[in-house]
Amino acid sequence: MAYHSFTIELLPFDLECEVDYNVYPGEPMVRYDSNGTGYPGSPPEVEILDLRVVEVLGNDYSRLPGDWEPVLRKMVEDVLDYDWLASEIFDLTRD
Repeated sequence: MAYHSFTIELLPFDLECEVDYNVYPGEPMVRYDSNGTGYPGSPPEVEILDLRVVEVLGNDYSRLPGDWEPVLRKMVEDVLDYDWLASEIFDLTRD
């Protein structure tokens, strides 16, 4: 398991978030194996395990409720582009 930090703009705030994830590298295609069959392979995958809002950046966050993290986490989950996040993570793990 690894984690990645990113900032998302959710007006009027910028939210510093962290996500825990696993990366599965996928498998290459095998055209023919020893018994004459093959395998189409599989693409790499990212499994998102947890999403946290760790900091609120911006002008005034005093209007937020006392336990603001679950509310903001739900808002981030609703607007987050998971394909973008997966591509960011793949870029980090490429060697």
